[in-house]
Order: sequence, then C-alpha cells, then structure tokens
Amino acid sequence: MPDVLEGLRQHYGLDGSLRPLPGDRDRNFLLATEEGARYVVKVSSPDESDEILEIEADLMEHLDDYT
Repeated sequence: MPDVLEGLRQHYGLDGSLRPLPGDRDRNFLLATEEGARYVVKVSSPDESDEILEIEADLMEHLDDYT
C-alpha cells in the first residue's frame, strides 16, 4: 500500500490513510484524508485491456454525475 499512497501524493496531491476494499480483479482502497474527504481508489492490472479500463472510467464518471 505504500506505493499506492505515494502515487496519490505525487500525482494528485492527496494524502491520508488507505484501507483495502474487496475487489475481483483490481486492487481497491478507501482513502480517508485528514480533511475528512473519502475516495475510492482503483489500481488496475497492467494486463487489463484498454476497452475494459475505458468502460470502468465511463461508469465512474456516470456515477459521479449522480452524487
């Protein structure tokens, strides 16, 4: 998990505590920041197809529109 947290710091300026979440193929985490924000973090396998990654990204954008 330290590698995931370091990536979140470097690329998104996010820091906090990570808790593993269940997942079928991806590594999933709940990030809780000190400010009280919470994010679901997905780390996909490098072997995952671009088509599947695009479908997942589209679904997450759709869900974000309704929250």
